[in-house]
Amino acid sequence: MKSEREFELTEFERPTKIRWRELSKNAVVVPEGGYDLIAEGEGTKLSFFNELEGHGFGKLIVGFALRAARKDADAFAARIKAAVEAS
Repeated sequence: MKSEREFELTEFERPTKIRWRELSKNAVVVPEGGYDLIAEGEGTKLSFFNELEGHGFGKLIVGFALRAARKDADAFAARIKAAVEAS
């Protein structure tokens, strides 16, 4: 299932910290998410999170959405890290 998503940055400390919240009205939304980047040795440690919340039908499928997000977590983290390190 695909949907349009709109986010608002709620906190930004370039390039180490970003926090966001979803403005979209979808079945499953992210009321709070973000990431932190920490220099570690010759690389960068990335930690990120997305809280998921279901509305209406979304309350039934939020567990599926969470499993899908966890499955893509490593690839998502790699995309964020690559984008930040390239800038």
